[in-house]
Amino acid sequence: MKDKINIFFKKTFHWCGNYNGKSTWCGTFEMNAIWAMLGLFVGGAAAVVMMGLTEMSINILKVITGGILAVSAGVAAQQFSFNRKQAEYANNWNKKQLAISRLHDSRHILKELQNKLHGHLEILERNKDQPFGLNNIHDSLGVRLNDGTFVFHGEHTPEDIKKIPKTQPDELLFSALNFCEDTQGREIKDNILDFLGEYEFICSAVNNDVFDDEIVKKLFQSNIVRIYNIFQPYIEHLQITHEYGKVVFCELEEVARKYSDNEVED
Repeated sequence: MKDKINIFFKKTFHWCGNYNGKSTWCGTFEMNAIWAMLGLFVGGAAAVVMMGLTEMSINILKVITGGILAVSAGVAAQQFSFNRKQAEYANNWNKKQLAISRLHDSRHILKELQNKLHGHLEILERNKDQPFGLNNIHDSLGVRLNDGTFVFHGEHTPEDIKKIPKTQPDELLFSALNFCEDTQGREIKDNILDFLGEYEFICSAVNNDVFDDEIVKKLFQSNIVRIYNIFQPYIEHLQITHEYGKVVFCELEEVARKYSDNEVED
């Protein structure tokens, strides 16, 4: 049967060169024109047939046509609902996959930054109820001099050493009374900001529905809550003193508070 159909098309379109898409004469325009003429022929034939029908037959056809349209509309609605569910499923799967992949990379980044801070700020040894004091962080970065200026470790001069006070007026903010010769305070500050910035990135992706919230919660909930809590005094200090105010690490703050409330509920 297949061979007979092929022979029919070959005979019908032999003047067209080759009907299988490799025609040397028939292009898109010609083939469209053939289908248009075929449509006009079928439509004309249907019109001729309809002219010979009785009124009752026409009414019956109207009912049948209405039923077909109703069924078609129902099928279309079901297909639309199915397509929407498929799209939602694919979107949720993509968010889960992206979260798992990116969090895996974040673990390596955070571990590397923690190692760089080792000896200056021991992050792993702190639980969420043991926040770093502002003096802990500031003293790891440098020394406040008696004229009120702050100088990073590794950037001090002999003149700066002469300006070190015998006691710091506010030991809750600054308590260091000497410079560390083998420390680069500015580097430490950059590592702290990068460390918190990685958590800020993760939390921003959660808040903007880029990462699946449940995946992040399962893998990073305790870490996010703990890191925010131990750095909370420093984050609030940055929010007060930084020119951008409350936007500093605000994504981390929002997610940490939400996950902390969930911990209580659980």
